[in-house]
Amino acid sequence: MVFHEIDLTNEYSSWPPSPLWDESYLLLAEAYRRGGTPPDFGRRLTRTFLDAGLPSPAVECLTPVGADASSPVIRWIADSVRSLAPMLERTGLTLPAGLTADDTLPDLLEKAVQEQGSQIQGPVQYGAWARRE
Repeated sequence: MVFHEIDLTNEYSSWPPSPLWDESYLLLAEAYRRGGTPPDFGRRLTRTFLDAGLPSPAVECLTPVGADASSPVIRWIADSVRSLAPMLERTGLTLPAGLTADDTLPDLLEKAVQEQGSQIQGPVQYGAWARRE
């Protein structure tokens, strides 16, 4: 049994701070919360395995980091925000001022990150696996 989950609860996902990046990142966590999904489910995988009657899993964790235009982290956050746009609207959440959930979003996030000279973090990625004997 293998699971891959994320954790979006890092309040400080850029340094130096890039407000547009940080607000967009935290917006995803709030969208998950309002949609009824824990935004930190990745860190809950061991307990989830055990509660399901599975053996305790092996767990690995990594955080993708970026600092330049080639970083897939920017595109991942932008695409995630765009795909959740209908949920954002339904739950009363709005994008930070100056951003829209369209094709301009990746470029605007990239520009905001570059203007601050920020290093950014994507969501923490958890992988967990166990074998039932």
